[in-house]
Amino acid sequence: MAALAHHGELRVGEIARFAHLETPLVSRELNRLVDDGYAVRRSDADDGRVARVTLSEQGFSAYQRYRRATDEIIAETFASWRADELHHLAGSLERVLSDFARPPGGSRDNEDR
Repeated sequence: MAALAHHGELRVGEIARFAHLETPLVSRELNRLVDDGYAVRRSDADDGRVARVTLSEQGFSAYQRYRRATDEIIAETFASWRADELHHLAGSLERVLSDFARPPGGSRDNEDR
């Protein structure tokens, strides 16, 4: 939903790339969103074999409620943290993301820590 909320109408493959997931998995989840009224799927005007998806009003509203609730939880959780603690956390999270993005068996031996 985040990709659709931020980018508007997208092809299923584009959503999969944004989510770093396989297209068939994303397509199944999109089917649920469409069936439940949170998203709208239509054929691409240039290529009828390709589906384009956008959030419905209900879907965008649900996404906004989710983001507000998440933002409130994050603000409450980190309200007592000092700036240097938040900076350290951000650096550690960047390292985690980098490590997860590395191909299996990849090594950090030649990288700066």
